[in-house]
Amino acid sequence: MKEVKNSVLSGYYSAGVGAVNHAYQLTKSKKIKLAKIWAQKSEECWEQYFKKVDSSYHDAWLWYAFSLGIQGKLKEFENALKKSALLGKLDHLNDPALKKIRKMVSESTK
Repeated sequence: MKEVKNSVLSGYYSAGVGAVNHAYQLTKSKKIKLAKIWAQKSEECWEQYFKKVDSSYHDAWLWYAFSLGIQGKLKEFENALKKSALLGKLDHLNDPALKKIRKMVSESTK
């Protein structure tokens, strides 16, 4: 997170991925409240990434969706997945990566 605070733009991507992965691991340990805090940090990184770096990279939208899903923002989660699919020219319902993210979010919000 230090790179983001120092305004190194590529840090937003790394911090966003790292924070959401940490959040997901916390859900596996049933530390849901803490997981949502880290997912929120990830969401903030992605919003800055889209604003300052690139809002057209489909993989970034996938990670952003993951952060929203862990927070239980399921409508926003699906909208971000749709955006990722559109940008990456993926089948929104049947793409394996999107299915995997849906499954991980479903497991993490139980």
